[in-house]
Amino acid sequence: MSNLISQFSDWLFWDVADLSLDKNRDFIIVRVLNDGTDRDLRQLKKLCSENDIISVVKSRRGLSIRTALFWANYYQIPYHQCKSLNM
Repeated sequence: MSNLISQFSDWLFWDVADLSLDKNRDFIIVRVLNDGTDRDLRQLKKLCSENDIISVVKSRRGLSIRTALFWANYYQIPYHQCKSLNM
């Protein structure tokens, strides 16, 4: 298991052997936003910028509707800019 994976809760990346923040940044952000704990979110914010997180909330369809709504409200992103909310 990579050092990066070990920084998060065990269940978040149970199906992944190795991750690179450079290559898998969006994947990591989606997993943590959807299923992470408070501790996971704090760790994510240490590793990724707020702009990285906002970009994922806007551009990725992998977020659950509940997660997308929460983070859109948190970052004051108009719903129409979030691909996960465009149904």
